[in-house]
Amino acid sequence: MWPYLKTTDTDKRTWLELFKPPFDPFVELVKQDGRELLLLKANSLSSIADSRDTYEAAKILVRQMNSVVVAMIGLSEVTVDGTCEQREGRLRCTVHLEPQSIHFRFGMGSPRLQVFDSSGKLIERPPEPSTAQKRIKVALAHEAISNALLYCGSDPDWFDLYKAFECLRDAELLGGHPTKNFTQTANAMFRHRQGKYDMPKRPMHIEEACRLVRSWISEAMDRLQ
Repeated sequence: MWPYLKTTDTDKRTWLELFKPPFDPFVELVKQDGRELLLLKANSLSSIADSRDTYEAAKILVRQMNSVVVAMIGLSEVTVDGTCEQREGRLRCTVHLEPQSIHFRFGMGSPRLQVFDSSGKLIERPPEPSTAQKRIKVALAHEAISNALLYCGSDPDWFDLYKAFECLRDAELLGGHPTKNFTQTANAMFRHRQGKYDMPKRPMHIEEACRLVRSWISEAMDRLQ
């Protein structure tokens, strides 16, 4: 039983680049009857037999994967469209409907590094998990990271960002970063009644806070690899 994903063409290319087999998790593009399906394969989903349970577990994993990708690339709008299983040599698909989709959009793209030798020939690196796969592996092994990624999902508000911050803080994963301006802004403007906390000299905009919290999460995942 595998979930299949709904993506834009850009996200499809990005996920095929970032989540390659044989490393976990990975996506695979298959064709059947003139239709393309982008399958998600992950060890954490392999033992689930029920279609709906697979779908619900995949939604959580894809939300975390989206959070990782958006911090790296700046855009990810992938959702789980349904599940499929192999029967008599064919994929049988089940569609699961939701009232609305979740979208992630933030920041700008990042460059891809290629290394060439003295003659100008591209140096091929041995296969290894992508940065996104390494980070997801860390997230699945650390509850604080996993929860922080979920809070930083679709258009997080100040409550979500502060909860993600608390996940990192309580697990001592902030890496010594200054947090005063973030916490003062959250407390003074959004988490408590007006006047209970003093406003910082330079209140932080929510987009700046998103970038900051996502960078803390990314750094924490990289340190824990």
